Amino acid sequence: MAPEILMRIGHGRAVDWWSLGALAFDMLIGGPPFTAENRKKTIDKILKSRLSLPAYLSAEARDFIKRLLKRHVETRLGSGPADADDIKEHAFFRYMNWDSVYRRELDPPFKPNIQSDDDASLFDTKFTEMPAVDSPCEGPGPMSLNPFEGFTYIAPSVLEQMNAPVTHKPRSQRRAYYN
Repeated sequence: MAPEILMRIGHGRAVDWWSLGALAFDMLIGGPPFTAENRKKTIDKILKSRLSLPAYLSAEARDFIKRLLKRHVETRLGSGPADADDIKEHAFFRYMNWDSVYRRELDPPFKPNIQSDDDASLFDTKFTEMPAVDSPCEGPGPMSLNPFEGFTYIAPSVLEQMNAPVTHKPRSQRRAYYN
């Protein structure tokens, strides 16, 4: 989560560039950029700790991640008037043909060979053999049975009819005479 969200000082599109930096870090290194044993310590690291990048990353990858994970919004890559163009022009993407990306003409570097949409054979058994964390739904709880309980609504036209003075008109002159 971007520092400006954690500090509750307001935020804009720059939080998305922070998230891109965190995602790039995770994809290239194999874990999130800031971790600790609990949420409070993780937040503290996001706000104060120095970003540590492994030496095996290319200079372009290191610079890309560092510039996306700048704590000060004004200095974060992509936060200027050029927005995403600054990111697309970064050296990390020097071989990227953005027009081909937009036209969906690029082949992925790896195409998994799967037998069906449900084929999980490429997933590590460490994950596929884990018990499901979510429990089955037991149906709607008492709160959802009648979400409008205690609330009433009467259309204004009905209210007007209810509050209108009651007048009895005789059906015929003859009945009027006897009443």
